[in-house]
Amino acid sequence: MDLLYVRRDLYESRQGALEVKSRLVEFERGGFAEAPVRTVLSVPDDPSGIGPYEFTVRFHRDGFVVRVLEGDAGVILTTDSMDVDAFEDAATAITTLLAAT
Repeated sequence: MDLLYVRRDLYESRQGALEVKSRLVEFERGGFAEAPVRTVLSVPDDPSGIGPYEFTVRFHRDGFVVRVLEGDAGVILTTDSMDVDAFEDAATAITTLLAAT
């Protein structure tokens, strides 16, 4: 786990942010175990299907958690507010970066 950015007004220290975010990361790692479910829901060339998995958004009272998985890597983005279209834009950018690594 690496912490790339945290707003300065949220935590007193980087260590405090790491402690809180590490709990979230541990929870979201369950997404890798969900791969068979995501795969069975996204049958290729099935016109009645829902298509391949792109990303997960969790809605909470005071914010959102966005999880993007690509292969064996993932990114979690948390935000207190965001336009609904921006979720897809962010997830697309993250997927592109993960696919390039």
